[in-house]
Amino acid sequence: MIESVDIQGFKCFRRLEVPAMTPITVVGGRNAVGKSALLECLFMFFDRASPNTTTGQYARRGVNSVPLTPDAVFAPVFRNYDLSQTLKVSVRLRGVVEEMTVAFSPAYRAATVSARPAATGNGDMLLPTDAPPKSAVALDISYSSTSGRDDKAHLVLRSDGLAIAVDRVTSDLPPAAMLAAGPADPNQVAMLYGNLDIAGKQDSVLDIAKVLEPRMRSLTSVPMGDGALMHADVGIGRKIPVAYVSEGLSRLLTIAVYMGNCSGGVVFVDEIENGIHHSVLANVWKALGRAAREFDCQIVATTHSYECLQAAADGLADEGRDGLSYIRLDRNDDEIVARTYDRTLLDAALSNGLELR
Repeated sequence: MIESVDIQGFKCFRRLEVPAMTPITVVGGRNAVGKSALLECLFMFFDRASPNTTTGQYARRGVNSVPLTPDAVFAPVFRNYDLSQTLKVSVRLRGVVEEMTVAFSPAYRAATVSARPAATGNGDMLLPTDAPPKSAVALDISYSSTSGRDDKAHLVLRSDGLAIAVDRVTSDLPPAAMLAAGPADPNQVAMLYGNLDIAGKQDSVLDIAKVLEPRMRSLTSVPMGDGALMHADVGIGRKIPVAYVSEGLSRLLTIAVYMGNCSGGVVFVDEIENGIHHSVLANVWKALGRAAREFDCQIVATTHSYECLQAAADGLADEGRDGLSYIRLDRNDDEIVARTYDRTLLDAALSNGLELR
């Protein structure tokens, strides 16, 4: 579980310190104060072996493609798009403090010689023997921790795309997933549900889905062409795609499926209330609280909704003082600060009708 965070130089954050986080942490604040950026930064910390660690952030914000240049691929994750800065993220994770450092390397040492397609057009590639090597640029990403970790990777930008070059990366980090505010990939959700079905954990997901659709009898991952799609039996004589039942059900099912596949880890959810009616939010939070305990999975979620925050407090009333916390982000001139509300302070603020969004 993430227990605390210290971020320097990521996107809108000059420095952001979050001194305490809990198994269920809700993040709020006005527009453009870094709610989504906080989740993106933390997921980047976990997503260390993926060539999409930067571009995946842009895709989740609806940017489908970017020019193959450092300014487009790398600069957006740095404060003020300044590639001369160093980005640092320090995370206390289950009692161990680990720091990620990201710096732009304009002359990455792994130069390459590019191949070209053969004139025959049969798919063969030719390697010119007299072509000069082309230098690449990269993000140098290093990790150190109080447990002795010393990892290093390079996100390499080449003329033909992105690649990840790993010097040392151990694989003992807990799993993590990032869910954007919009719909998730339905094929991916169906595949991940299949993992839970094989492991005999499908009933846990079904119980969560029943919060929004009490008629639900079963869930099935159905092959559809080259992929799969989740179908639900809601008692009408045949199974139908979950997306046809309701947007809220698709959203809740997606969260539950990713939690089940991140046992011992964390799921980041942007605008968690999207598609879900306020009248059922307390029951949704109660079900997610049960799932968090069952799967040993932390939830870090953003919201714009006062009703969602109140529902979290109501639905998680039995989780104990350390089960729920709220982080409000505020902008103070050019600085963004985090104000942390533990359960006692959050309940007091809500009972007095204070504006917390």
